[in-house]
Amino acid sequence: MTIRVHKIILLLLFVCIIALGAFFSTQWIGNWRVYMATQEGNRELKQELESLHREVNKHEAYLKRLLTDPVFFDSVVRQRLGYTREDEVVYRFEEEDLKQQLPSFNFNSM
Repeated sequence: MTIRVHKIILLLLFVCIIALGAFFSTQWIGNWRVYMATQEGNRELKQELESLHREVNKHEAYLKRLLTDPVFFDSVVRQRLGYTREDEVVYRFEEEDLKQQLPSFNFNSM
C-alpha cells in the first residue's frame, strides 16, 4: 500500500507542477505582451520626440534669423503684419478679383 500511496502522491505532485507551470506561463505570456506593447509605445514616443526636437530647432533658427537679420525681419513684418514704410503705398488685391480679371491658364496642356 505504501508504494501505491507514493505513486499517488508523485502523480498529484506532477499534476500540481504542470498546473503551476501552465498558470505561470500564461501570466508570463500576458506580461510579455504588455511589455512588447510598452516598447512599441516607447519607440513611437521617441520618434515623436525627435520630430518635435527638429521642429524646435527649426523655430529657433527662424527666431535667431529674425533677431539678427534686419532685412529678413523687415520682410516678415511687411508680409505678416502688413507694415509699410513712410510714404509708401501698398496695393492689395482680393484673390477673387484677380481670378476674375486674369485668364485661367492650364499648366497640364504644356
